[in-house]
Amino acid sequence: MTAFTLLAGHPDTPNIRANMMRWLRDSLPAEKSWRISVAPFANTRTNLQNRYLWAANKAIGDAIGFGADDVHTYLLGSKYGWRERELPGGRFEQTPVRTTTTDENGKRAVMSRAVFADYADYVLRYAANLGVFVDTWVEL
Repeated sequence: MTAFTLLAGHPDTPNIRANMMRWLRDSLPAEKSWRISVAPFANTRTNLQNRYLWAANKAIGDAIGFGADDVHTYLLGSKYGWRERELPGGRFEQTPVRTTTTDENGKRAVMSRAVFADYADYVLRYAANLGVFVDTWVEL
């Protein structure tokens, strides 16, 4: 599979666009059917960033007696705020307004690398305030 990324405002974008058009014209045999998809580019978090965040959630959880999932939920809510969600039977629960994969409206929106890095810094500051050290070289 060939992929082209056109970054808004990047000086090489016109050349990349021209190469893409040339590739489309010259590389796709007419005797085959093709599906071509175009989607907005999102510079989302890396797998390493994600694994590091979960290592931090686990370290915090181990220190305070909670699971990594509970710590994750709590820290998202403490940074982005809480909303009440109604459950069957008239019960309510609080959920974070934003998560690492959904926006404030509940729509799928994975955090960009920069936003995720800001959130991870928040988590690490929380850990530091508890006296929890999260090793940057932890086996992820």
